[in-house]
Amino acid sequence: MSGKTVTYLIVSFVVFSFLFHYPFIAVTNEAKYIFGMPVFIIYLAVIWVGLIVTNYLIVRRKSKDEHGD
Repeated sequence: MSGKTVTYLIVSFVVFSFLFHYPFIAVTNEAKYIFGMPVFIIYLAVIWVGLIVTNYLIVRRKSKDEHGD
């Protein structure tokens, strides 16, 4: 991986880690349900999947740039 890709991955990790901290978690920590699931669990799942998809797109885009595809 190039240095630029690593930098993007680190920035992605930092941005998503802020979404797991108190102010954001507190907003969803209520007794509300969507489709029978607590909003807190849905929030965690969406952030987790978002992190995985973002990192995949970063690595995929950078690998295409490096290989010239």
